[in-house]
Amino acid sequence: MESYFITAGSSGLSMSSDPSISIYLKKDRKMDTEDLVKQWKRELGSMSDTNITVEKYSQVSAMMGSENDYQVNLQSTNYNDLKAASDKIAEKLSERPELTKVHSDLENAASVVKITVNPIKAKAAGLSPAQIGATLNNMLSGITATTMDIDGEDVDIKVIYPKDRYRTLDQIETITLQTPSGSSVAITDVAEIRFADSPASISRQDKQYRATISGIYTENSDKNTKALLQKEVVDPNVSGSVSVAKSNMEESMAEEFTALFQAIALAVFLVFVVMAAQFESPNSLSW
Repeated sequence: MESYFITAGSSGLSMSSDPSISIYLKKDRKMDTEDLVKQWKRELGSMSDTNITVEKYSQVSAMMGSENDYQVNLQSTNYNDLKAASDKIAEKLSERPELTKVHSDLENAASVVKITVNPIKAKAAGLSPAQIGATLNNMLSGITATTMDIDGEDVDIKVIYPKDRYRTLDQIETITLQTPSGSSVAITDVAEIRFADSPASISRQDKQYRATISGIYTENSDKNTKALLQKEVVDPNVSGSVSVAKSNMEESMAEEFTALFQAIALAVFLVFVVMAAQFESPNSLSW
């Protein structure tokens, strides 16, 4: 080791508050950088109550992304199929010794209450699923009763229940709905109420749901690990409406190369046109 410096807390160059140590190695060292990274991963990875990442840094890795990170992108028009495939692949990858800290962005962030309206039972009570949904939204979120002009600005006046009125599943199950005939029906008679898992975020691109599974390579990985994981874990668990998607960087690079080749082809064509005009006939050109 030739020198090192330590940073901690966010700054103008970095918004991360995690401390980091940057180490500059001697040029005449006996060990390769890759071997040192693997050794430090092995030694520091055994420390308890810590999350330490060791990676090789270069200008190329800064532009293309960290070589220490694993990532695979999935896409599907059906969210449930994508969620099932993502969970299965993430579970399989977690069992591999080449990876650690495997995570899917569709993993549960929190549980939410899900209300599924039975359209047949709702119709029998003289209600529609849309009406029930609107009524529940008004009860849980409040309804704008009127507006007031305060200092030249229109301010909504909302009527809502007390904050603690519908905070638990049991409290929501006590809701009664008013039917067009003037009678009342319990929400549990026309709908199923249960807890459901909510992902941290749901992203869509090109009319398809997308999921990203990421992880960190361990010292057991090598340059062939990504292709091996693709063959043994990802491909066997991708079928039906679920497919492997290109990352944003890969799509951007493909677009840039396509534009470059089109520009080259156009340039060659223009050169041909200019030379043909100069010699007054394409047949007189020889390449």
